[in-house]
Amino acid sequence: MKLNIKTLAACLLASSALVSCNNEFEDGASGVSYPEQIELGKWAPSYTVDGSNKYTLNLTVNEQGDTICDVTVYNPVTEQANVLGGGKVSYNKQTGMITANYDDSFYGGKARVQMAIKNDMKSAVAYIYTVTTNNNGQETLKRQDYVNMVESDTISMLGMWALANGQNLTLYMSGKADVSQNGEVIATGTFAKNALGTAVTTTDNKVYQLSTNEKGQTYATVDGQTYYAAHEKTAYVDDWEEVSTGAYYTSAFEFEVPDYVVLEYSPCRAEYRINMYNVFGQMQLPAPRTDNYLSFNWNKKTNKVSLTSSTKFSTGFELIQDGQNYGVVNGIPSGSTCKYEDGKFTFGITYAIDGVGPLLNGEDTFTPAEQ
Repeated sequence: MKLNIKTLAACLLASSALVSCNNEFEDGASGVSYPEQIELGKWAPSYTVDGSNKYTLNLTVNEQGDTICDVTVYNPVTEQANVLGGGKVSYNKQTGMITANYDDSFYGGKARVQMAIKNDMKSAVAYIYTVTTNNNGQETLKRQDYVNMVESDTISMLGMWALANGQNLTLYMSGKADVSQNGEVIATGTFAKNALGTAVTTTDNKVYQLSTNEKGQTYATVDGQTYYAAHEKTAYVDDWEEVSTGAYYTSAFEFEVPDYVVLEYSPCRAEYRINMYNVFGQMQLPAPRTDNYLSFNWNKKTNKVSLTSSTKFSTGFELIQDGQNYGVVNGIPSGSTCKYEDGKFTFGITYAIDGVGPLLNGEDTFTPAEQ
């Protein structure tokens, strides 16, 4: 099969102008004095792009007095929230780098958050990674997202709170709440802010009062008893199921693969994905068969569509020009508006090479056979 890659080749910058983007953090500036110890505090996004995840970060201490990091992520498209909870924190006072490690996460394995405090000490940039370890103990980090943050005086109460009495409170964006114990929902209700913090009121009029102290610790008071509340993840399960097949058009190669590209959906994640091997494998390219997805969210009620920030797929195509191999071309979100219109999804995709940079900003489409 002859592929049309003239656009990619034409967009390739001269090798002398290539810029590597591997170093995500600024080097510690000379003369900058960071705090001797980690300072507890709350952080919120300095700005958010429409449709992108929103994060709040809480550097606090647990019941044992250990410094931990809780990160709440809210997806405005699916209107769902989840938590990276209780991350073990380390701190480099020379660079102002805070690192939180999570032995388990809603991603299905280990995760890591690294937050670099900027020179003004009031803003930071945080990167969220998943972590895999091979048989030799070597770690591989895969970036899921990043966010520019500023100091804040509040945290997000969305997600699950595990109380020391064995009950769990889960607060949803809709204003509804569940009370569960031993994996079963024992009561439902609503929640609202009040002078003490956030109150969950069940349908039988029992009130769970959530309050956060100056250290960022949250406690729940119910039936006259007060319990420590840990912000914890809602576990994702392997519930991916095929919901349709369809035709995929790739702008990088100006080629459409017919109607047998599989679309899957995960109810617990409220997320869709397309295995891009179904696309590029059909084009006789050596794209990976596994862990090679275009993932996106689609809210059928609001018709909002957004690519997940973790989307990065390999085409399997190596760009060779004038005898030089520049590497494999990957697809990542371009940041342009995604949409669903007239039975077709449109995704803004940047085709790029790691360490080289972008080659093409295009619009890929997927037309499912079943709407």
